[in-house]
Amino acid sequence: MSGFNLIISSAGKAGEQTVRNMNRAVAPGDGGQTATLTANKWAAVLGAESIARESHDQPLVSECGKYALVFEGDLDSRFDLRNRLLEKGKTFRTGTDAELLLFALIEFGPELVADLEGVFAFIFLDAHKGEVLLGRDRLGAKPLYYYHEEGSLVVSSGIRGVMASGIPAKELNKQQIANFINFGLPKAPETFYKDVFEVRRGHMGTMLSLGEAPRFDALPNKSTKTEQPTPDIDKLAEEVEERLTDGLFAKQPHRVSFGLIADGSLYTAVMLVLAKKAGTIPSHVFSVGHTSRQEDKLENLLGFLGVSNHPVPFGPDNIDDFGDFVAGMDQPVGHRYAWIRYRTARYAKDFVSVLWGAEGAEELLSGSTRAWVYYHYLRNHETVLKALPYIKKGSKLLPTALDKLSGGLVGFVRKYAERLSESPERTYLKLINDDSSVKENPYPKMFAEDSDNSGFVDLNFANLCQFERGAYLQRSVLPVHQFLFQSCGMDLRMPYLTSGLMELSESVSPVAWMERGRNAVLEKILERNGAERFIGRIKARPEFPLGVWLREDWRQHTESLANSESLTRFVDSEWISKIIAEHLDGTRDHGELIWRLLVLRQWIADK
Repeated sequence: MSGFNLIISSAGKAGEQTVRNMNRAVAPGDGGQTATLTANKWAAVLGAESIARESHDQPLVSECGKYALVFEGDLDSRFDLRNRLLEKGKTFRTGTDAELLLFALIEFGPELVADLEGVFAFIFLDAHKGEVLLGRDRLGAKPLYYYHEEGSLVVSSGIRGVMASGIPAKELNKQQIANFINFGLPKAPETFYKDVFEVRRGHMGTMLSLGEAPRFDALPNKSTKTEQPTPDIDKLAEEVEERLTDGLFAKQPHRVSFGLIADGSLYTAVMLVLAKKAGTIPSHVFSVGHTSRQEDKLENLLGFLGVSNHPVPFGPDNIDDFGDFVAGMDQPVGHRYAWIRYRTARYAKDFVSVLWGAEGAEELLSGSTRAWVYYHYLRNHETVLKALPYIKKGSKLLPTALDKLSGGLVGFVRKYAERLSESPERTYLKLINDDSSVKENPYPKMFAEDSDNSGFVDLNFANLCQFERGAYLQRSVLPVHQFLFQSCGMDLRMPYLTSGLMELSESVSPVAWMERGRNAVLEKILERNGAERFIGRIKARPEFPLGVWLREDWRQHTESLANSESLTRFVDSEWISKIIAEHLDGTRDHGELIWRLLVLRQWIADK
């Protein structure tokens, strides 16, 4: 995993020491390497810092000294790229993805970026043309940020790298506070820092003159979607297994140790079983938040595979490291599972430098709880409408005190009963926002409101699945992935999130996935590989009863928000007091919202 930076200037602001400081800001180390290129109208300094990375040092500079590249990621299209270059008579010194991309951009020009597949971010300098090229993958798995002013461009893989240049003013973008409270992340392309922007996912930027900001163009959609409404489950399981195995090979690090985060028996069990079959088994597994019974089931699976397990200490007493957790954030990350990942990564650093995670499996294969609830709401819409008043009234009668005893079941029922409404669009909106009082729909769709409409289930359910595969990954899953490297220097790789599996996911209608049974395809893969006894779920999510902890163990932290000056400067104090009161007396579960306010308060105080 690498952090990289660029300063390009016509006014003497580009210096090697400044770029080394930027390198240290985005990746722990001694300042890494730099390279300087000069064109007719500007001077540029590129820098990179590598951590536990099997690739060779960057920046890469061509033999002629006119081209340079910094790159982070994994190219799924590396073999096609290599063959195209071999046909041109190219020879390689290292064969890394970075070297392939440098040669390909020199040979084929910026048009080549449209053909790239995988996860990546890069900066390419062409001193011959005086051109700067920025690129980011379609999924947005690798971050890239920039700041531009007259005569200067600053680019970095992390916001703290941009700020370490000393060129932008350190000024809070107050408009992002409302976005963060509602959705857990700032609204791209703006960031929490004024005039610092994120390169949008799936975009390429070019700059020919320092007097103008980079111009960005969207990369073409490479999906060859041909929808199969009723696929055969055996054939589908075979295809998923083949493409996930390709993902395991693509995400397997070389010459460094790696482990896997066990946070769900089905998704991680499939990864482990296929990894053993392919000979890519991780050396360590890290479990977090499991009960003793769940831990026993996990031990049985790992014993079958011959892998050692490391239970990660996790509980309400670990709130002591909350300050360090937030301090590692470029921008506040509102997803509560970022804390679990943070604790896991810190613990795992003593054993491995790369972690596999099952992120994306639920979203791609329509297996999330949210999708399951919405599907059955749509499928049984007339019945739900008749029973809705009783469902809502009954859920409110369930004592909040039973939530802890029921393993979170009471909270689950109350949460989803509260989100159901007569309108499919309104129910969708409540499901995609953690706080059901949010009224703005940031992801407008076309909805079928008439349940007699033949497309009622298909159209409405497709909306939710499109949200999960796009916006949810962007606002919740990938920021956690980026945050882990920034805070812990840990490389989290996600074999489910590869172009092959994503393309397959889009080729099958969302309803077809769910009609086969929730997660039926993954269960079939386990059956195909003689591991059907591990189909029973260990735990879909780590045991993290956030609402209960904020009401009981962390009550003083919750109550302190009402008088927090750093928050009330930007957020209405009466509104904060209202949600705290509702949460503490059990009227509503505002756990996710209160967690965001705690993160936001700490982040503002730190920054």
